[in-house]
Amino acid sequence: MHVLRCLLIASMTVSTLSYAAEPETGSPGRSSSTKRPSFEIPATKIVAGAVGPFARHSDGYGNPGASGLGYLSVLTLSTGTAKKDLNTPINNILPFDEAEAGIGDKGGNTYIGQINLLQASSFSGPNGLVWGYHLAEAEARQSKMLTPLFHQDAPDGSQIPVYDLAPLLDAGRRLFGTRDNPRYPMLPGSHIIAAYKDHTAEGPATVWCVLGVAMSSEPAANANLFMEACDEVKGDSPVPNAFADGVLKDLAKSMVRVGEHQRVTYKEIFLGYKSEFVPTGMVGTALAAVPYIVLAKHAVPKGGPTKLLKMSIAQWEQALGLTPLPPLEKHR
Repeated sequence: MHVLRCLLIASMTVSTLSYAAEPETGSPGRSSSTKRPSFEIPATKIVAGAVGPFARHSDGYGNPGASGLGYLSVLTLSTGTAKKDLNTPINNILPFDEAEAGIGDKGGNTYIGQINLLQASSFSGPNGLVWGYHLAEAEARQSKMLTPLFHQDAPDGSQIPVYDLAPLLDAGRRLFGTRDNPRYPMLPGSHIIAAYKDHTAEGPATVWCVLGVAMSSEPAANANLFMEACDEVKGDSPVPNAFADGVLKDLAKSMVRVGEHQRVTYKEIFLGYKSEFVPTGMVGTALAAVPYIVLAKHAVPKGGPTKLLKMSIAQWEQALGLTPLPPLEKHR
């Protein structure tokens, strides 16, 4: 018993020392509503701590064997359909599975299949990075060629630029690959925490999903926000583009209001939308998912994971000798 008690005390001491060693700043006790304590973690330390134990497969954040406390968020939007010829609850499994496999609509979408998807709330904190934004940066962002879709009013009267999410969705696809062209997919059967929502509907209808990421103005003190929504529109024909425009503008407003509730400001927002028409006799699913992962070892370029912070997604592909994937379909 004495030995066990000593071991427990030693374990608690090591754990406390490990936590205390993290470079958190700010005074103890209650912080003000506008200035929170910072948790300053260099991006180099985050990405160095976000490599998993498997050679060619990504893994879920929080699973054993990772290189540290960092994690990456990967953005995905997908749809799927299936013939309605089975018992309804059983039938509804199939379009969801097709959406995960990335083979709905025109096919060739990001593969996130064969995983145990665990639903979480929708934030990326100071020890997280977004794939395609902070590292393996989307070319359009790195070259500063992005043009805002519109600007969203902020509570302080400023204007927040709102950009198309497509380049970040493309970056996620280029990490995981597709069903028929896999790259570094999540390990089959792995437990993956993700911010996600889905919706399934019988035709005739259009199933749709939206996904947004709002980047915090103070990433060392506050989280970046993910927001997902999925639903259906009943009708015998696909919904017009004007419907998508309205949904995206509502999503931007909602994200800013969430920030206002938390006293968090955002410097820029990225939004994406995807839909698929579901004919009569079919059932469809729309899925917006952001898995929290650690990288496959073979996804790390020569020189170590910190090299990813200065690479575009194309430079990462070139460094690893990857064969280019076909272009990502337009998410509309």
